[in-house]
Amino acid sequence: MARVEAKIVVPVGVDTAFAVSQTQGEIRYRWDPFVRSQQLLDGATVPGETFGGGWSFRAIDEDRTEATWRYVFAIRPGWLSRLAEPFGLRLLQHDIERRMAGFTRGCEDPVVVAAAGGT
Repeated sequence: MARVEAKIVVPVGVDTAFAVSQTQGEIRYRWDPFVRSQQLLDGATVPGETFGGGWSFRAIDEDRTEATWRYVFAIRPGWLSRLAEPFGLRLLQHDIERRMAGFTRGCEDPVVVAAAGGT
């Protein structure tokens, strides 16, 4: 399995960092270059589905959090992995770095932070 990750330090507490990572809709679009559209299904007004993501957060102090985003992937069939894995690693590293830069901007954006319930 190949693994790609990026770590950054954002200027908000761990609860706010997590809340920003869970924003949706227009607030999410303000910071996340990866998400182009989101919608809730079957008349739902809040998320209710189970989702596994690659975020992790570690409090540095009250006002700073280390955020980590990871992708883990495998290429099949196995004979193709030696050729395709380096390409996948470069592509996903670029994507993850753009996403983390956006997340940093989101954690610095008072509109995003307020919408996430932060101060």
